[in-house]
Parts: sequence; structure tokens; C-alpha cells
Amino acid sequence: MKWVLIIEPSEFDFNYLNRVITRLGYRTFRADSAEEGIHFLGESIPDAIICGDRLPDKDPLDLCRTLKEDPMTTRTPVLMVSSNTKALFRYKALKAGFTEIVNRPMSIQDFFQKLEMCLSDRGRKVIRAPMSIPVTVDYQDRKHPYTTHTFGEGGLFLPSPDPMVRRTQMGLEFTLPGLRNEFDLKGEVVYTMHESTELSPPGMGIRFVDMAQALKTLFSVYMQNYLTKATVPA
Repeated sequence: MKWVLIIEPSEFDFNYLNRVITRLGYRTFRADSAEEGIHFLGESIPDAIICGDRLPDKDPLDLCRTLKEDPMTTRTPVLMVSSNTKALFRYKALKAGFTEIVNRPMSIQDFFQKLEMCLSDRGRKVIRAPMSIPVTVDYQDRKHPYTTHTFGEGGLFLPSPDPMVRRTQMGLEFTLPGLRNEFDLKGEVVYTMHESTELSPPGMGIRFVDMAQALKTLFSVYMQNYLTKATVPA
């Protein structure tokens, strides 16, 4: 499982970032100062580093320059979460070596896409996250029970030792945790995996098709709430 080092002195800001990142399926570790972060990096290198813009012991731009000069971390993506939206500050941050800058107040969609660009091999474009949901697949007039462990605003992943071929269409019936609605949608297989990987078992990625705009909005809001709420829907 990929993991992220968060260098952030604020307990509130760390808890928020930690909640979002872990619900996206990644592990996190925390350092509350630049010195602690550098000490941590001397022992283990994360897949990405997220840095706040108010560190107690070092300017975050200087910290990023230090990281980029070190052969061990020069290729590690570094993101900054900042309240400074001025173009000059952004220019200086990117010149110092930051891969991406996420502005406060933080847009979940913006943060998700920038983090995914750094961490995901597939470069996911829409929010999806680990979530266990029973799904009934209606295919060739037969109903097949599955359980997805990855749900997103635009589709889901169904584990299966014998995934259907790409472009196969089927009906999907499921209920989302915390909502009473039972959803009955059409889905289409967009990719298949026949071998297990570090992050996923064999199965098929399915996108929702022919969705009404109101339902797209509902799923988008639901996923953003899922990532940011202090408690997860039961």
C-alpha cells in the first residue's frame, strides 16, 4: 500500500488531511516539523510528501529545496497545502521544487486529482475510495452477487477471478451506506485485471453509463462527504 508523509504542525489540519488520504486508500505518517520530517526520511522514503505552509522551524520552500537536493528524495513528489493564493508565491513554490500546490480552503476534487497524479498508476480522474458495498449484477437475465471494495462517483470495481470482457454492459443494483435509496444503474466494463497486484485483486472496473445529471451530482457530493466527514456513514 502506498503511503504519504504529512509534515504539518496543526493537529486540526493534519487530522483533516489524514482522514481524506486514508479514505482514498493510502497510509499516512506525520511529522510536526521540518526537522522531524527530515529525520523520518532518513529512515524511510514515502511515495509522496505533503507539507503545510506554516512550519515552526523552517520555511517550506527551503525544506523543499533541501528535499530536491537529496538524491534519496529528489524524485519524491512534494505537495504544499497553502492559504497563499498569490501567483508570485505559486511561482516561487514550483521553482523550489514543489510538484503541486493545493490552496485553502481546500477543494476535495482539486486535492484528489493532484494527489492521484502523484500516487496512482492509473491517474484516476474521478473520486473513488475503499468502501465495502454488496452489489447485484444483472447480466443475461441472471442476477449475480458481488461485493465491491472500491466505489466512486463514476463507477466501481468488482473483484472476480473471471472478469467479464471490456465493453460488456450489465445492470447494477446497490445501496450506499447512510442513504436509503436503492440504486438501479447501467454499467459497462472499462478494464479488467486477471492477476492480483499489491493494491487490487483480479476483477473488473465498471463505469456508470446513461446517468442522469442529478444522480451524478448526488454521487459527487456523497463521495466528498465520505472523504471529509469525521464519521463514516454506517
